[in-house]
Amino acid sequence: MYKNIIPACFMAPLKSTFDLKDAQTVAVLNEIGQVMKTILARRGVELFHYLQSEYLPSLNFSSQLIQASPRPSFLPLSSYFFLQEYLKHLQHADHKTFKNFLKEMFSQLQTQVR
Repeated sequence: MYKNIIPACFMAPLKSTFDLKDAQTVAVLNEIGQVMKTILARRGVELFHYLQSEYLPSLNFSSQLIQASPRPSFLPLSSYFFLQEYLKHLQHADHKTFKNFLKEMFSQLQTQVR
């Protein structure tokens, strides 16, 4: 799960070919959100620890981006938006709110990763 599923949940939406305006792509994003919520339900804090200490650093996101709280002034909101807001929405948002959040988050991250 940690070596295949979670990376797929992040890498696919980060690709420039993942068109967030396309209905089928948004459906895939919806499924990604459900997969991550299911992993959280089964693994709990272990998932947060894995994302912070192993997976996100492997994407070469800065440590400020991964662990910052509150957002340092030198980080753009879209960067800080990533981890803290992602974890908050993953844990607390309803299905529709999380889907909309994912769409916005990956839209912003696609421009930063390129």
